[in-house]
Amino acid sequence: MTNPYHILGVAADADDQTIRQAYLKAVKEYSPDSQPKRFQILSDAYAQIKDQTSRHRHILFSQECPADSPLDALIRFGSHCRQFEPLPLDAMKEFLTTVARESGK
Repeated sequence: MTNPYHILGVAADADDQTIRQAYLKAVKEYSPDSQPKRFQILSDAYAQIKDQTSRHRHILFSQECPADSPLDALIRFGSHCRQFEPLPLDAMKEFLTTVARESGK
């Protein structure tokens, strides 16, 4: 798994605005017409960490917090990955609903 923080050139504790500015600066250099593959890599990295909910999801499913299932990841998240505040209840419900839908349950 690639590190989106490294791709965008930001620290792991960067805030939303810093991440967005780094993304916008990078896409100015790599247009989708001239370098579509690099542009797609940047866009994917930004999508993974663009906001707090996305960063939580990235942490849950990244190599830093390996898990056997989403529930295992949630349990481990509380004890091993304290980079961010816990997700609000509504965001957690949305996250779990999305995971269940994507897994076909």
